[in-house]
Amino acid sequence: MLNFSLGVGLLAGLGAVCRYLLDSWINSRTTCSIPHSTWIINTLACFLGGLLAAAFAQGSLDSSYSLYLSTGFLGGFSTFSTAMVEVARLYEDKRYVQLFVLGLGMAITCTLAFFAGWLILA
Repeated sequence: MLNFSLGVGLLAGLGAVCRYLLDSWINSRTTCSIPHSTWIINTLACFLGGLLAAAFAQGSLDSSYSLYLSTGFLGGFSTFSTAMVEVARLYEDKRYVQLFVLGLGMAITCTLAFFAGWLILA
């Protein structure tokens, strides 16, 4: 159990570092009135999650890797809590249009990205 927990934790840390680097790269090259880098990263994470879920369902990947990759790496890479903090900041700033674009847009694109990933391997 300890080895498993350490493996998940190490992959979560790697996912968080990848998220930080991608977030920095996106923000250094673009500007937007909403926190778009979190939206992009979460959408990418959901797409990868769809690929992994399909691969596990088909038996292409051993299910023992599921928690390492999904909970570990993708859990560290994606960031729902950061997205909700960004939504709260938009609310505090009375930027309601951006709040709904980010909140609803992320929910929609993340769901579509997951199923796109799933369908690629289906």
